[in-house]
Amino acid sequence: MDPCSVGVQLRTTNECHKTYYTRHTGFKTLQELSSNDMLLLQLRTGMTLSGNNTICFHHAKIYIDRFEDLQKSCCDPFNIHKKLGKK
Repeated sequence: MDPCSVGVQLRTTNECHKTYYTRHTGFKTLQELSSNDMLLLQLRTGMTLSGNNTICFHHAKIYIDRFEDLQKSCCDPFNIHKKLGKK
């Protein structure tokens, strides 16, 4: 299968269509995502996306559904923590 637009822009085309976090392979267009998921994807990847771009099920799972679970340490955006918190 061809890589998704997100994989191409992030240069992670080797990860497209993996079945590690999902059982199915395929694409979604970004028009199919809700506005909240689209915003999350843009903030988490740092990419500007349009509605005709595609995302494979694997990248959707990583950047939309499982992103918080896959973080190994707290990002501490407000500098509240005295030391780095790790899972």
